[in-house]
Amino acid sequence: MWRSSSPCDLGLRAAPYLTPPEAPTRLPDVDEAIAEFVGNLSARGRSPHTVAAYRRDLEAFRRFALDELRPVPASFAEVDHRQLRRYLAELHRQGKAPASVRRALSSLSALYSFQLERGYATQNPVTRLQAPKLPKRLPKVLSPDQLNAFFGAMDLTTPVGQRDRAWSELLYAAGLRVSECCGLDIGDVTFEDQHMKVLGKRDKERLVPFGDVAAAALKLYLSQGRPALIAEGGVPTEPGALFLGQHGQRLSRSRMLQQMKLYARAAGLNADISPHVLRHSCATHLLDGNADLRIVQELLGHESLSTTQIYTHVSVQRLRSVYDRAHPRSGREDKA
Repeated sequence: MWRSSSPCDLGLRAAPYLTPPEAPTRLPDVDEAIAEFVGNLSARGRSPHTVAAYRRDLEAFRRFALDELRPVPASFAEVDHRQLRRYLAELHRQGKAPASVRRALSSLSALYSFQLERGYATQNPVTRLQAPKLPKRLPKVLSPDQLNAFFGAMDLTTPVGQRDRAWSELLYAAGLRVSECCGLDIGDVTFEDQHMKVLGKRDKERLVPFGDVAAAALKLYLSQGRPALIAEGGVPTEPGALFLGQHGQRLSRSRMLQQMKLYARAAGLNADISPHVLRHSCATHLLDGNADLRIVQELLGHESLSTTQIYTHVSVQRLRSVYDRAHPRSGREDKA
């Protein structure tokens, strides 16, 4: 257990436009601080997935502090940048990827910002640390032929195959995030002009279109596959959920990923496939077809255009590959 904190007075951080909170008579211990911060995230409407990720990161630091720091800090206010640097070294020793290390730092920094607002801390020691740089990786994209093989691996004579064809076609047709697809309700889909109401990051709603192929797959699932799943699994736990599991529950992201890997192997593709690969493929193929970058940004629900611009690099790379293979003066000697 964390040792209890003793009452103390803190110097308050100057906060422009805000009245500083009164100095607390007792600092929350580390467990209490994590619980209060995570509870605040939930109260602000952050998604359960986001809240769970913050909790995991902060609990990992808590375990490190209990095992490695002496004396064990009574509160986050007692943790300094040197101790945080030791934690980063431990993450590197464990072989954590740069993205995971950056996320751990981001979670701690967000907690310290919250502590500053509450008057529990006087500084954010994370600001004195250097986050590892992320390697620049282009998103993985499937070609049209690979997509046809992937979709063709689904058995449309079965309820599960009809369901999986429907959600996978929507992921590709509309560039959905997996959480957005899992969260769809029947009432979110309109067939008259073929669009969906999608709840994206930070609970931002947007309308996204989908094409005839996705519409046909979805209609087949709604008319045959979904009723069959209900007959087998019983009354749905969420009657409005669009995609159901085999026991009446809303289909989960983990189940989608499992199914995708099965179909990828059956289609002879790299098993390292995910729902985000379909989202990447949608964006890249739209830009290959001369779609406007800002339209793609709106479709994907990106807040910043710079996030969408990574797909232009994918398209340029593919153009370079085709040029090298086809142009007689490209300098390549392995042309057919």
